Amino acid sequence: MPTSERDQRLLELSTGFALGELEEAELREFYEVLRDPDHGSDAARQAWETLGLVVDLRSELGSGFQDTLAFRLHKEAGGTDSQFETRMRARIGASRPRLQPVAEPAPVGPGRRTWLALVAIIVVVAGIAAFAVVTARPAPTARVAAMDGTASQDGHTLTLGSTIDRRQVVVPSGSRLTLAWVDGSEVVLVGPASAVAGPASLSLLSGQIWLATNDSFTLGLPDSAKPLTLQKGTRCSVEIRDSRSLIGVAEGSASGDGFTVAAGQAATIGRGESYAWSEQPLAAGAIAAPGAEQATWRLSGTLAFEDTGAGIVIRCERRQGPAVVISAEPGRLVVSEDGQELQRLTLGGAPLVARQLLAVGDGADLALLVGGQRLVLPLRFPIAGVSWQPTGKADLEQAVFATGPQREPDATR
Repeated sequence: MPTSERDQRLLELSTGFALGELEEAELREFYEVLRDPDHGSDAARQAWETLGLVVDLRSELGSGFQDTLAFRLHKEAGGTDSQFETRMRARIGASRPRLQPVAEPAPVGPGRRTWLALVAIIVVVAGIAAFAVVTARPAPTARVAAMDGTASQDGHTLTLGSTIDRRQVVVPSGSRLTLAWVDGSEVVLVGPASAVAGPASLSLLSGQIWLATNDSFTLGLPDSAKPLTLQKGTRCSVEIRDSRSLIGVAEGSASGDGFTVAAGQAATIGRGESYAWSEQPLAAGAIAAPGAEQATWRLSGTLAFEDTGAGIVIRCERRQGPAVVISAEPGRLVVSEDGQELQRLTLGGAPLVARQLLAVGDGADLALLVGGQRLVLPLRFPIAGVSWQPTGKADLEQAVFATGPQREPDATR
């Protein structure tokens, strides 16, 4: 039987069973469907749901609704069908039909009672199993200790004090969620982020977290075959960028499969040795070193020009080959190597308007973000040193050079 026809027949049998209208032959047919190894469980589930729907209708459609329905039907029919109202009431099962002359009903044979009992047993067992699945929930592992914005677990909105189990937690962009464990460990998830909390453990699927442990703790990451082990008292920051995990440890240590990130160190999981986790102002002419070939670093600041002839020159010295030079001028940004232009950005808006600049190095890749526009440059060799100089009346205000993931703000320490 085609799937559509089988589903239609299953719906008819389920509805007839729920309304008590199946004859012995139909009950036998329904029983065989329930025993089918391929479709029996679906049939039992549908019968249970249909039975629940009928019960709901009988409880919700009270006499007031019935009387209103009867009046409208009688009015529209012009009183031509005196039996229709009676049959409708009987059909929904909310009240018994008025007494009418009827033929002597045929007695219910023992065969029909047997099939009815067998079908009822199967449907009830399926209903109990469905109820057990729906009501079963994983044991709580943590609770919501603080929230800024919104967050949800398995589609349900979380509130302050909500318990967290092993289902996925989602924090949208612009929101923060703090989870606390019974041992005092806490994590701040910065949206957009998603994670799964377990007993003294967390699996980070995406986003950024700041984690402080009060006992031994395990941290699962998407690019780590084994979870990281964090010792008691560890404070760390973790970011997932393009499916790569970046960790910085402020206190304690984090150990993985064959490596350890100590306090004051940062590392990209699976990409070589750790390096110093630092963040410091970078003055004009000073040189900052990422610290390792595979280090992740960033230079941020505000481009400020006083006239159209001013500019900022950022030099990224490579471990091999000529430097990469980034020239920022009013209205444009040019990237060159050994005097040859590689890429150019035309900056919209007023030429002298202040613009945020962010340069991010990740191993041999360099990304630039200026005024909402982005450039990505694959380099042949990693960057060994970064510096900047003004030309004319220009400045890179509040210039900061940092390595590793973003540090935890002072307000949340």
